[in-house]
Amino acid sequence: MDKKIIIIIILSLIIIGLIWFGFSRGSYFETIIEQIQGQRISLIRSTAIIESENSRVRTESAELRKNYIQSEQNNIKSEEDNIRLQTENKYYRGIIGEITAGSKETDQYLGEYGRITDDFAEFLRQATITD
Repeated sequence: MDKKIIIIIILSLIIIGLIWFGFSRGSYFETIIEQIQGQRISLIRSTAIIESENSRVRTESAELRKNYIQSEQNNIKSEEDNIRLQTENKYYRGIIGEITAGSKETDQYLGEYGRITDDFAEFLRQATITD
């Protein structure tokens, strides 16, 4: 065989190999492109879900902030009511103290009235006996 024929055969095999390799690589690249497209679609879905959750969290956060402000206002009002009630409590305790003191004084007067009445009754008994 001639060297030219051997070189032609080798070059032909190389060309056939390259063509076959190119076609088989084309399907490999298509597979990679399909995988990338699938990942892209998955990424788009994930992004939409994350944005939806983020929006929901913002809404809940705004509601929580509003509830926190409302509870702070309620606490302030409750403290004011508590102070007012303590003041009223002191006032009513003073009144109760005065009534209690008056009751003790009245009890003393009633005790004295009872002694006077007993003394007067004794006086009347003795006056009827001596008559």
